[in-house]
Amino acid sequence: MSIDRPSQAVRVPRAFRLAVRGLAVAVWALALSAVIGGCIGGCSDERAEARDSAEAEALPEVEVSAAARTELVETRRWGGRLSLLAERAVAAPHRGVVLAVDATEGDRVEEGDTVARVAGPAVAERRRVLDDRIAHLRGEVERWERLVEEGAAGPAELSEAELRLLDAVDERAELETAYSSGVVRAPTSGRIAAARIAGGTHVAEGDELFRIADAESAGVELSIPAGETGFFDPLEAVTIVDDDGSQLAIRDVDFLGATHLGFVRARIFVADARVDRPRRVEVVYEAPEEVLIVPWTAVAADGGDHWVAIVDEASGEVSRRAVTQGRGHPEGVEIEEGLRAGEWVIRYEPRRYAEGERVEPVESS
Repeated sequence: MSIDRPSQAVRVPRAFRLAVRGLAVAVWALALSAVIGGCIGGCSDERAEARDSAEAEALPEVEVSAAARTELVETRRWGGRLSLLAERAVAAPHRGVVLAVDATEGDRVEEGDTVARVAGPAVAERRRVLDDRIAHLRGEVERWERLVEEGAAGPAELSEAELRLLDAVDERAELETAYSSGVVRAPTSGRIAAARIAGGTHVAEGDELFRIADAESAGVELSIPAGETGFFDPLEAVTIVDDDGSQLAIRDVDFLGATHLGFVRARIFVADARVDRPRRVEVVYEAPEEVLIVPWTAVAADGGDHWVAIVDEASGEVSRRAVTQGRGHPEGVEIEEGLRAGEWVIRYEPRRYAEGERVEPVESS
């Protein structure tokens, strides 16, 4: 009779068991790492998105204005008086005495008109003596004529008196040539601005007798800012309007140098204007111009340098740009250099925003 023995258990080597256990631990660790890594990666992305969103929400809104080219009708007005600006001096031709003054202050004269007569002392005295003698001889002839009519004298005495008168008249006619050399004539057409002589005045050669305001010098004298001289080039954009509302064309402009800091003296000559009296006028510049304009408040200054704060349209980053400022207009200030049309500039308080700072631009309406 056979006896059944219990079956013996299969023995697994210890090294194998340890290897299997290590593999299980490694698999579990790898799985756990993947889970944790996924969790950490997801959380990091969420935190980055949240941070970016928070930063975006934190950007300050800044009102910006786009630099724009605008056609403006530029106008400038200056008030003044229309008068004759240039004067010519009239001098005595030689030493002598003023026998006659034919023009007085305020009179209008034409070129070549006699304004005075000046004779040398000897000529003047001889002329006076001859004038007296001729007057006496005329009276003598009249007396002889009455005596002849009354039969108290013969014709011979009358003829002798008439011959004496004729001789005196001839001598005076010869003297008139020397006298006429002292005739003073107007060198130009215009108005007598000053008369410095009277009849009987003794003068030396070259002494000033008159000043004549030249009729060709009608115009306006102004003191204007040096920066406004460019408005007179070209002259077609400038007119003069007188107190009657008439427009006068400008012939020429002279700038005579500074009157005081920042100003120059301008003489504006009018074409074909007859000036009988000084009168109020207005000098007007008016012309369309295309200019690049930004708001007055967008331009900052450091000493004599001007700059604007520009906002990049894509990134919102602020940068400062040096600009050349031109003339001011009611709509804003002209930028001559340093800025292009369409660029955004911070409209108010550009100093508040640092170089490189990011902002949220909001275009002004």
